[in-house]
Amino acid sequence: VYLPVEKYMASCPEYYGNTNGRQVCYANAEMRAEMVEAMKRYISSYTEAKYIMIGHEDNADMCTCDACIDERAHYGNYAGQELHFANLIAEELNEWMAINYPNRQMEYVFFAYMTTQEPPVKTEVVNGKAVPVYDENGNYLPFNDDFEIVDNVRVFYAPIDADFSKPITEESNVTHYEQLRGWRDLFNYAGHEGESNIIVWSYGTSFHNYYVPLNNIGAYKQQYEFYANMGAG
Repeated sequence: VYLPVEKYMASCPEYYGNTNGRQVCYANAEMRAEMVEAMKRYISSYTEAKYIMIGHEDNADMCTCDACIDERAHYGNYAGQELHFANLIAEELNEWMAINYPNRQMEYVFFAYMTTQEPPVKTEVVNGKAVPVYDENGNYLPFNDDFEIVDNVRVFYAPIDADFSKPITEESNVTHYEQLRGWRDLFNYAGHEGESNIIVWSYGTSFHNYYVPLNNIGAYKQQYEFYANMGAG
């Protein structure tokens, strides 16, 4: 836990914007600096670690301060803002690592979960509905022209509301199919084609009926193949 709420809500409540400790305010530079320092301590303490998580709390809240609203307008959505935050964290830590641990490689993972599952892709309004804009090859395009993903930043995608009894290509899973395609296309656009850029947190539990057996081995095989094709590694 890099910024424990019980500590920082008492001393620096502005780190959480107007969420009352439910989520951090990604636009708060002082919070980001404190998080970077905390991550440095963790990296130094866990010398075998390769990944470090830049996630959010297990809820659908988000800061609605003016700065956060402006950032989401520029970067496309909450996922775009979180990706921007992850980029900034990675850039600062990469500079520090180059000096202090020049032979060590870290990967920084941001969480595509609930409010951040939807990739920040470009859309246009057609008949009152926002629809994706594709390039000439049918690939998603990033929301903003200055889009980038730092080399060692990855996305941790959690299809929490998918139907795990059916293949990802079924109509009931079309949202997750398109979201993963979008993340793949954005990483490719940013120059990371062919890399393992996506980590998938899959689920196999019926949260409302724990003892009901799910005959989904065949569906899971297809889902894993799809994840691999999208760049999951």
